[in-house]
Amino acid sequence: MELLKGIKKSLKQAVWINCCFLLLFISCVDTASSRIPYVVTDKYINLTIDNELLIPGNSMLFTGSSYCGYGGIIVCCIGLNEYVAFDAACPNEANPSVVLKLNGMTATCPSCKTQYLLTTGTPVKGPSPYALKAYSVLVSQGSLHISN
Repeated sequence: MELLKGIKKSLKQAVWINCCFLLLFISCVDTASSRIPYVVTDKYINLTIDNELLIPGNSMLFTGSSYCGYGGIIVCCIGLNEYVAFDAACPNEANPSVVLKLNGMTATCPSCKTQYLLTTGTPVKGPSPYALKAYSVLVSQGSLHISN
């Protein structure tokens, strides 16, 4: 009976240690993947003005105004009323002046030459192991609200 209690106690400790390790690992991975610092992002886009974004496969870069991300905002139309938005700063460079260059559904860093897929923000070619920093997109009555 004592042996059974000892095994049970050892199992509980092992599970607890593994859970702590997993939480530590997840928090480290999350920190490592968000190289772009938090900047308040709150941008409204009128789709009657920026109507290029009504066509799936098109993307636009927004920079220069306040609340426009760290290096700007890239918005991509991935389907009818389906949009994604990412920070325009390359996460490999983590510099607001290194802004990605758009080419339809991809964006390329002019410095490290990493190419990112704009449907997911993941790197598909080049040295960067980091995905683009994503922002929330709310579609409502002919406009987009990009925020974090």
